[in-house]
Amino acid sequence: MSETQQPGPSVYNHRLASDLMAHADVAARRGDDQAAATLWRQAGDREAAALSTIPVSRPRTRGLIAVSAVACYVAAGEQVQAYKLANKYLAMGDLPEFASKQIRGMVEGMNT
Repeated sequence: MSETQQPGPSVYNHRLASDLMAHADVAARRGDDQAAATLWRQAGDREAAALSTIPVSRPRTRGLIAVSAVACYVAAGEQVQAYKLANKYLAMGDLPEFASKQIRGMVEGMNT
């Protein structure tokens, strides 16, 4: 990418989500669970936004981002949102099997 080219929305949102996840980890390590949950939720929002702009011709990337989005909401303690997003992503039917399996596993983990 040249210096004048800006990253696309999926790359921008994913990079921002990655930064938010790193900050959430730091907040959790220092015992600030409320800040960590907020940061995880924001990261989930960004990953979901990233996924919405990734073409279906990139199934592996879509799968990785879908898993990450759901995992962020789980980490935030946002089980209702994680469950809704998981069901939405599984219903799309275009995720690779590894991603569908991981998302189903997270849903099962929330139900126990």
